[in-house]
Amino acid sequence: MKKYLAILFLIAFTVPSVVLASWWNPFSWKIFQKKEVPQVQIEVEKTPEEKIDELQKQLDDLKKQQPSSNSSAIIPETKKEAKKTTPSVDNSAIIIKAQQDALIAKQKAEEQTRLDALKVEAERQAIQQQAQAEIQRLESQKLESERIYKEQQEREKQRQAEVERQKQIAKEDLQRQINTLTSEYNSKINAIDRDILDLYDEYAEKIEAVMDQVIPMEFINARVSKVKAERDSKISSLENKKQRLYLDYSSKINSLR
Repeated sequence: MKKYLAILFLIAFTVPSVVLASWWNPFSWKIFQKKEVPQVQIEVEKTPEEKIDELQKQLDDLKKQQPSSNSSAIIPETKKEAKKTTPSVDNSAIIIKAQQDALIAKQKAEEQTRLDALKVEAERQAIQQQAQAEIQRLESQKLESERIYKEQQEREKQRQAEVERQKQIAKEDLQRQINTLTSEYNSKINAIDRDILDLYDEYAEKIEAVMDQVIPMEFINARVSKVKAERDSKISSLENKKQRLYLDYSSKINSLR
């Protein structure tokens, strides 16, 4: 009997502990618990137009709540002592303040719009001026390039003209030198030819003088042959001189060319 009582006492003590234990209760596990994410409210800055609309709405609401001056109730004299009148709230100051705030906000919005327009116009003018300055710079650069190109072309033409002029001068000088050498050559050749003719005339007279002598014919022939040999020798020497002159002057003319 005591054994059964001990077992019952043990069961009665352990069963509640097991049931209430966190490891036994799945709903107490962290996997089933959701984390609360804090919500952050971001205030969006209102534009001047939205502020003006909001102030205008508040002004309209205040005008609706203001009691009319003609709708005030008349209280009998007998009940003035028994009842206490509630003073009406004067909303004129609030309305004026709201009107002033709306007017200031509107003026600020208009001023900001005007400033933005001026800023945009100033930026546009600055960009336009920069573009015009760049166009002028490019035009000036183009004109300068064209001027430099024309100057280069003109200098090149002048240089070519000078080269041609120098060539012409050199050609004329060369021709003049060639003409001078040719003239000298012809003069010397003509002198040699005259010498040859003179030799022919001189030795013709000598032969005629030998032929007039009264001597045997064989002696005459021998003397004539001797005179002709002497004549031919001198003429041959002059012909060789002419040949040397031709070679000499040909070499000079070729060296000039």
